[in-house]
Amino acid sequence: MSVIVNHREKYSFEAHTRNHLILSDQPTSSGGGDSAMTPNELFVSSLGLSMAVYIQHFFRARNLPGDRFSLHLDWEQEENPTRISKVSACIHLPPEVPERYREGLRHAAESCPLEHTLRAALKIEVQIG
Repeated sequence: MSVIVNHREKYSFEAHTRNHLILSDQPTSSGGGDSAMTPNELFVSSLGLSMAVYIQHFFRARNLPGDRFSLHLDWEQEENPTRISKVSACIHLPPEVPERYREGLRHAAESCPLEHTLRAALKIEVQIG
């Protein structure tokens, strides 16, 4: 699998994979045009979207109403080195989901590939080509 990232203008970039395009930018206070999410926002969004897929698998496997849940994510950032140090995710469920499924839903969210990748200390190699 691959993604190609190209510069657009200032701090705005586009990422291409398969037939899809994602835009990223910085806020105007950081020299960007604020035309899209920042890379950190996209990163946390990707984690949330991955969790949501696994939550939906849980709902469907049990014939539960999974069309009205939402997932709210907050994160903390640290410096030296600059990084996201903590992500908190809260699953908001429709009232008709029985209490007995809550722990299973939490486990489903924690079972997504991005969660496992982050917990396993992803190795990143950077080369000049």
